Amino acid sequence: HTDNYVNVVSNRSGVPADSRITTTNRDVMVPIVAAMSFVENGVEAKMPDVEAGWKLFMQN
Repeated sequence: HTDNYVNVVSNRSGVPADSRITTTNRDVMVPIVAAMSFVENGVEAKMPDVEAGWKLFMQN
């Protein structure tokens, strides 16, 4: 199941599965989180919610 999860997130986010990521890179993390939300919830993420989460993350 893990390989499938990683492949779906990679395909949906456009970030290669073997990429080294930096959690403070918005252009990488927002698409990854949106893709993870889709895998875990089965529906498209609401991008305003993902963006709000990103802003909260960066405040800490």
